[in-house]
Amino acid sequence: KILKSKFELKKRLLEINRNNLAYLITDIEDQLDNLVSNDIFLEGNIEYLEHYPRYFQAIKNRLDKAPHLGEKDKVHTELVLGYWRILEALRGEKIKANSREIIQFRWMLEEFRVSLFAQSLGTCMPVSIKRLEKQLSLING
Repeated sequence: KILKSKFELKKRLLEINRNNLAYLITDIEDQLDNLVSNDIFLEGNIEYLEHYPRYFQAIKNRLDKAPHLGEKDKVHTELVLGYWRILEALRGEKIKANSREIIQFRWMLEEFRVSLFAQSLGTCMPVSIKRLEKQLSLING
């Protein structure tokens, strides 16, 4: 089901006007690739598999709004991307002592996406910029 959902969403991306919404296409492609990667069962990902249908529905909801997303969608995309870059830097540092907190931060970002782009679906944990920053402070000590 996960692979089928990824395939269907990638197909929908082909229908979007690349000129006007290139940022959206790139963001969703990256999100899908990160959700369904070679490492899907590593880093505790397996416990989050039950949330994948909601993550995919959030992406679908976002695509349903295209091409009328507005500037807010782009701002939210940049916000998430900034946090994702922080996550990638943390992963690059291979901080073993705080790996559990880094994994938690990673999944908080997926929930943050749901809260920004498909709020009606709800999140499995409370998430906000303040909570993301608090999680980063736990990681960085």
